[in-house]
Amino acid sequence: MSKAYGLAGLRIGWIATQNKAIYDKMIGFKHYTSICSSSTREFLATVALKHGDKILGRNMKIIENNLKVANNFFEKYPDLFVNNQPQAGPIAFHKVNIDEPIEDFCEDLVTRKGVLLLPANIYAFKDNYIRMEYGRKDFETSLKKFGEYLIEKGF
Repeated sequence: MSKAYGLAGLRIGWIATQNKAIYDKMIGFKHYTSICSSSTREFLATVALKHGDKILGRNMKIIENNLKVANNFFEKYPDLFVNNQPQAGPIAFHKVNIDEPIEDFCEDLVTRKGVLLLPANIYAFKDNYIRMEYGRKDFETSLKKFGEYLIEKGF
């Protein structure tokens, strides 16, 4: 619900299986971590699913537009970035060809411009990659600030 439907924080899921052994293991794990989901989450997820075509259509338009904007951005910096297009969903990991640690790069960017890109090592992804999310309406504004930052840094 949090990615495709753009409902950040609405963590919920349903499982369907005919494999009793797997089902029993999942139930045991669920009882270990939580007894049940909140009824509010279940209600909101159900409402979103009932309006899924409208929500997903809106979100796909936002993502498609942001991908076009990002592709134009990355074309300006062919030596600095490896533009890894998202394979599914609104998230991609782009390689940044810099000598400094990616954590320092990301921290400086958020400090100077207020643009938060997560270094991929947070996700146990090695090397200088950044996580970029394409599902936000203000994506173009953030990317413009990112471009300003790169100019200030001399890239």
